[in-house]
Amino acid sequence: MDFNSRKEYIQENINEPDFSGILSVLYLKKVFPDSVWNANHETFAVASSGMKWLQLLSIEKNYLLTAMISDKNEIVCYYIDVIAGYGFDHDNVAYYDDLYLDVVVYTNGNILIDDKDELMNAY
Repeated sequence: MDFNSRKEYIQENINEPDFSGILSVLYLKKVFPDSVWNANHETFAVASSGMKWLQLLSIEKNYLLTAMISDKNEIVCYYIDVIAGYGFDHDNVAYYDDLYLDVVVYTNGNILIDDKDELMNAY
């Protein structure tokens, strides 16, 4: 996304027996240009105008789960970042230290392990 992009972000802390962490929603109001992926013989947008990203950042485990949701409120895919930790910036917006390996789960059930090359190059 470039300087022509507009977004809105909200976050809430959650402290429940089954999950402790941060729930956030990133509303992608205007995106230019779109971010498009090619996978499983399909092309689809993961960041385009009208989409939203629903995110769960666990404070007990090292992951961030992002559900990428289309402008028609359909889940495009789930993206799981393996993270080293998290923190908050001066505006109290959560950020995380993304490690080398990510997992993408497509709506058809296919799973892609992403950034294996980054992990291999690190060691």
